[in-house]
Amino acid sequence: MTVSRTGIRIDSAEFPTPWARPWPGVQGRALAVDGRIVAAVVLAPRDGAAVAPLLDELDEHQQLRTNTMKRQQRRDEYVLTRWLLKRWREAGAGPFSGGDIRPAISHSRTAVAVALGDGATPGLDIECRAPRDVGAVAEHLGWPANVSAFPVCAWTAWEAWCKWRRGSVLDPPSPGYRRALAVLGRAWENGGIVATLIDGRAWLTGPAPTRADPVATQPWFSLVVKA
Repeated sequence: MTVSRTGIRIDSAEFPTPWARPWPGVQGRALAVDGRIVAAVVLAPRDGAAVAPLLDELDEHQQLRTNTMKRQQRRDEYVLTRWLLKRWREAGAGPFSGGDIRPAISHSRTAVAVALGDGATPGLDIECRAPRDVGAVAEHLGWPANVSAFPVCAWTAWEAWCKWRRGSVLDPPSPGYRRALAVLGRAWENGGIVATLIDGRAWLTGPAPTRADPVATQPWFSLVVKA
């Protein structure tokens, strides 16, 4: 648990995902501010479930859309994330107990993520690779040395921030993102799951479950939502 300078408590805890069986490795984690859950994320390794049986469980519109996708990787990502959201909602969308719940989706080479936000769509990103030109990205976004040492972490934070603000990754970094980096950069040095409050926004960031891949690094996710 983290307590902000204003005395607000923010913490994160795992929640069970029995509805995801028989997909091994699925993890659920909730983000709470002063005891109220503001967002929750489900993380899963991409190779944890056979895609074909999951496709059969999607609705007709989703199945038809899948058939229009030419790349197998894109098809798989679509099926896996939509199935997770479908089963999560059918199971009651725990740990939420109702209300205006809004979804977010992200995927990478080795892992996928879906999230739900209470009354607002979370900014969500999951990555298993750093940007191709890390130097140029670090310069554009103003990454300090301690942040540049964790490019995958920093990039997920930027993508999550842009999605939350409905902006573009090509935008110049805002003061809010720079202030977030100052806090998150110190946390990434310690590793593990981090839940913190920055400028009235709740952040959840950490490693995600994955399969072995000689090309990819440890996948990392970041989630941001208004507290």
